[in-house]
Amino acid sequence: STVACGETDPGRGAPVAGEQPAAKKKPSGTGPAVTCPVCCLQFRTVEAVGSAEHEGEVYHFLIEDHRAAFAADPTSFLDPARDAVLCNPAAKK
Repeated sequence: STVACGETDPGRGAPVAGEQPAAKKKPSGTGPAVTCPVCCLQFRTVEAVGSAEHEGEVYHFLIEDHRAAFAADPTSFLDPARDAVLCNPAAKK
């Protein structure tokens, strides 16, 4: 099953010692703001659970499923036409 960014990922299992489950993480307000290329959700880099590099750019993700999907086919998530629809709230109405 697919988990949206910001939701708890049931496949991740129990949190590592000192880590809070994703749903309980609070934005720290520090670190640069980034956008998940899979779901367009904006968050701080300190909240990322993983990252992937593509053509010299580093992309950050809130859940492992999105990092894995991106790593498997990065170009499908970097299409400006796709982003214009997916990442634009007005286009979703």
